[in-house]
Amino acid sequence: MKSLIVVGLLFFCSAVVTAQVSRDTLPEEQNLKVRSRIRNGVVELRWYPANYAAWRKANSFGYTIQRIDLGNSSASNEAVVLATVKPYTPEEFRQKLDMNDKMVKGTMDLINNKPTSKSILERDNLENENFILFTLATSLSADAAKGAGLIFNDDKIEKGKGYAYTVSINDNKGKIIKADEALIMIETASSYNAPAPQDVTAEQGEGFVKLSWNNTSNRELFSAYNIMRSADKGKTFTRLNPLPYLSLAENADTLYFTDSVQNYIPYQYQIVGYTPWVDLSSPSQIVYGMGLDRTGAAPPTNVKAKGDRSNILLSWDLPKKSNDLKGFTVGRSKNLEGPFTAINPKLLAASDRSFTDKKPSPKEPFYAVYAVDTANNLSSTFSIMAEIFDSVAPVKPQMLTGKIDTSGIIKLAWKFGNDNDLLGYQVYMANGKDNIYRQITSSPLVDSMITDTVTMRSLTKEVYYKITAVDHNNNASEYSEILVIKRPDIIPPSAPVITGYKVKDANVNITWANSTSTDVIKHAVYRMEEGQAEKLLKEFRDTTSFLNDETVTAGKNYTYLVKAFDDAGLVSASEPLAITTAEESEMPGVETLKAEYDRKDKNVKLQWKYNQKGEYEFVLFRAKDSQPLQPYKKLGGDKNAFEEASVAGTYNYAIKVIYATGAESALSTPVTVDAQ
Repeated sequence: MKSLIVVGLLFFCSAVVTAQVSRDTLPEEQNLKVRSRIRNGVVELRWYPANYAAWRKANSFGYTIQRIDLGNSSASNEAVVLATVKPYTPEEFRQKLDMNDKMVKGTMDLINNKPTSKSILERDNLENENFILFTLATSLSADAAKGAGLIFNDDKIEKGKGYAYTVSINDNKGKIIKADEALIMIETASSYNAPAPQDVTAEQGEGFVKLSWNNTSNRELFSAYNIMRSADKGKTFTRLNPLPYLSLAENADTLYFTDSVQNYIPYQYQIVGYTPWVDLSSPSQIVYGMGLDRTGAAPPTNVKAKGDRSNILLSWDLPKKSNDLKGFTVGRSKNLEGPFTAINPKLLAASDRSFTDKKPSPKEPFYAVYAVDTANNLSSTFSIMAEIFDSVAPVKPQMLTGKIDTSGIIKLAWKFGNDNDLLGYQVYMANGKDNIYRQITSSPLVDSMITDTVTMRSLTKEVYYKITAVDHNNNASEYSEILVIKRPDIIPPSAPVITGYKVKDANVNITWANSTSTDVIKHAVYRMEEGQAEKLLKEFRDTTSFLNDETVTAGKNYTYLVKAFDDAGLVSASEPLAITTAEESEMPGVETLKAEYDRKDKNVKLQWKYNQKGEYEFVLFRAKDSQPLQPYKKLGGDKNAFEEASVAGTYNYAIKVIYATGAESALSTPVTVDAQ
């Protein structure tokens, strides 16, 4: 039986050029799709199963059509079952339809015959083939679609109302799953008129006209097409395809039809579409086309080009002359592959075998000679490069300028030269004026500006540029004047270092080491008090490295900074120095210092008392014989005695108290020891 189906349908498919099953793409989970139209007061529904499993299920259990009235707010929104539709039985096919229609006969056979192969894979493949043939047949025959149970007409409607219809596949359990149901809404105010196919174009070639039209916009409207042609300026049109022309390539954006014709006979074409109900649409807009001579004359050979900057002589041979040769044209280009621009003011004669270019351009050294036939087709052999002697270099580049930003991006610009054979510019860069310059352009730059990037963290403060102009014969000009660009200073100077301080009475003396950076223009000392902004005390533009601050108040906290400023305005600061001035200018001193000499052990023994609160230390002063007292030892604040061995002589001792705040006491009354 399968062979009968194929014989009954595939004779039609011989007219198919590309391939498609249905005009629409369905979601993978959707098994049914429905369309609708209103015509002559009747809503016509047409639906499609999406795969062979849904098709076989519907063949067994049929389809249910329901309607919801959307045009009356008072009406119930309940769906009303209008009908249950099943495919015709073989007997109904024979009684109600024309069995001479091979689409009808094939549809009946496909519905009522299933593959019997024991192989699941083979059976699946056969069912897919059957489903494709079924879809073709029902898309091209309204009777086949009717017999397959894919059409329903609702004539019990009110004009102007809206309706929603559902078509669903039944099953043996009386349940409907979502994937087996399709919904469509329709307004009945106006009737359906099938639009004409859109976006039809015609391409003319030798012996053919190729028609194309948009499948993306038309696939929703049409399942097949008729190709119409007129040879009498549109008075009558003849169908070119003996059977409906359809596409089996669902995702194709464009459909094509090629008509073989004789050259130079003009035709008019139209496309007519088949709707899902197998009606014919209005014809598309007329497009025009005819076959054209696209075969060029025999091309010239042995093309030569020689000369200098003022004249180029081209010559060629033509071993074989075509009957339709009209003449020659000469093209010139800057590239071997073209494109070429014609340089002869008028077409050269068919008898000419040479041409002189009196205004050659070194920028365009490539030539091609074309043979031109009566249909203006061009034909040529390989292009050639003219042999031009040129040793004259371009003019030295002028007005080289440049700017740099803080990220190291440099923009260079210069005046573009007027040399007629100028190819471009090479740009060179160095970090020193007398260093070796590095070429930064890989090929001649056909422009008058370039952007370069340099590192900002460099020991060299300047970068140097120069350029040359290059012509098409690689002659290079003199270098331009050297451009010097100073790198922006983004590195702060090295920070000053506070090296010491002394607090005495209402004075703070600070010393520091200046910044070692060579671009520093000044140092400045700042002071801050708690809760206040920093205050400039003094600036120094020389090598000064100390400051005596006499404006402090006793018993207060201060912070000092020394800052260095360079010529780019960048600043660095020392580590902060925090100090506290003494509460009083002079603290109580030691009053009970006693001394004695142990002649047996030859030791000097000192004792004293000091009961003041606070954090402090003792500084012991000593003098021998007639010398003045000098600081001798530092002793912790918890000490009250001192002992040392001595040599013969007279010794004077005194003690000073120094507090952590910097405050000091006066020297105690000296005591004398005679060590004999």
